[in-house]
Amino acid sequence: MTLNVLKEYIEAEFENIRETAERIESIQSSRSDQPSDIEVAALSVYIHNIYNGFENILKLVCSFQGRKIQKTPHWHRELLNVSRDNGVINLELWANLDKFLSFRHHLVHSYVFKIEWLAIKNLVDAVQPVTVEFERQLIEYLDCFSKVY
Repeated sequence: MTLNVLKEYIEAEFENIRETAERIESIQSSRSDQPSDIEVAALSVYIHNIYNGFENILKLVCSFQGRKIQKTPHWHRELLNVSRDNGVINLELWANLDKFLSFRHHLVHSYVFKIEWLAIKNLVDAVQPVTVEFERQLIEYLDCFSKVY
């Protein structure tokens, strides 16, 4: 895979992440203080989708660099750790993404109707700034990487 192809794949993921973030914004702007169960379910799935997009991008970068992430029960966390340790993301972003990862795990192993608004409110509020920061750091990383290739 060339660097240009990598960037194209990453941009496609960012487009999906941005679209999902816009849907979250749409729900937030049209809801009351206490969202309905259906809105909480939708927000939960959208948060999961956004985190999945972040992981897809990090997997692409790792693959491009020739780094293999073994599919162990802890590969999601390993992906974050490898990305942090190799300078793709910084420690602050890693900590924020780790919160999304923890929620992802909770959502996958739970019934969505049991998720409460207060359990996801902070993540919903963090979607926009974390997405912007993730994109900024990836662009910065790829720009530095471009100088090598």
